[in-house]
Amino acid sequence: MERNEVEDILGEFDFRSYTGKYGTIPYRIHIPDGGAKGAPVLMFMHGAGERGTDNNLQLRAAINVFAKCNPEVKEAVVIAPQCPMTTEDGKEGFWVEIPWINGNYDVTLVAESWELKTVVELLKKEIAELEADADRVYVMGLSMGGFATWDLLIRHGDLFAAGMPICGAADPNYAEKLKDIPIRTFHGEADDTVPVSGTREMARVIKAAGPRDFEYIEFPGVNHWSWDPACSYPGIGAWMFSKRLSDRIRK
Repeated sequence: MERNEVEDILGEFDFRSYTGKYGTIPYRIHIPDGGAKGAPVLMFMHGAGERGTDNNLQLRAAINVFAKCNPEVKEAVVIAPQCPMTTEDGKEGFWVEIPWINGNYDVTLVAESWELKTVVELLKKEIAELEADADRVYVMGLSMGGFATWDLLIRHGDLFAAGMPICGAADPNYAEKLKDIPIRTFHGEADDTVPVSGTREMARVIKAAGPRDFEYIEFPGVNHWSWDPACSYPGIGAWMFSKRLSDRIRK
C-alpha cells in the first residue's frame, strides 16, 4: 500500500482494528517519536468520501494539511477511525445518521450511531493502554466528520479539552453545554453540500449563551472544501493543544 502525504509528515500510522460492544471499526494510529505516555491525543473524524474498510482513505483529507501547518500535531497521539460504507446489516454507514443537506438536527430524535459509540470506546481504550494524557484530548472532523465532532462534544463533552468541527452541523438546543467547551468551527460561505446555515445557527446560539472560548470562521466564496483553509488557519494548532480539560472543570 502506498504511503500518503500525512504519513510522510508524521511517520508511519499503525494499522489497527477495534471490536467493541456495538461493532468493529478499523483505525489508524500515530505514536509520536517520544512515545505515547503523557502525550496529548487528537481524534480525527473523516468525511463521507473516506468511508470504507481499506483503513487508509480516512487519512486522505484535512489531517495532512493540519499536520503540515501545525507542528504540535507531531507530538500527539493521532487516532483516525474509518466509518464503513456499508454495515453488517446492509445499511449505509454514518457517523451521525441524518441527511447532511438538512443541516442542524434534534439530538433527542437521532440516536447515537453504533459507529460513534465504538469510536468513544476505542478512544478510552487507547488513552488507558497508552497512558496518554486524558487532560489533553481533542476532536476535529470535516463534513460528515464535522457532524461527528459536534455530536461527540454534545454527548461526550467531558472527554474533550477542545473541538474543531469543519463544515458540519449539530443541535442548537445544546448551546448551554457547548459554550463551556473551547471550540473553533469553520464553514465555507458557498457550501452546497452541507448548508452554511447550520454552522451559522450554532455560532449564533453559542455566542448568545456567553461562551468561554469560541470562534466561528466563515470563508467567503468557499464551497464545501473548507477543510484546507481551516486546517491551515493561523495558530489553530497552538490554540487547540494549549487547552486542558482540567482548566474547564476547575472554572
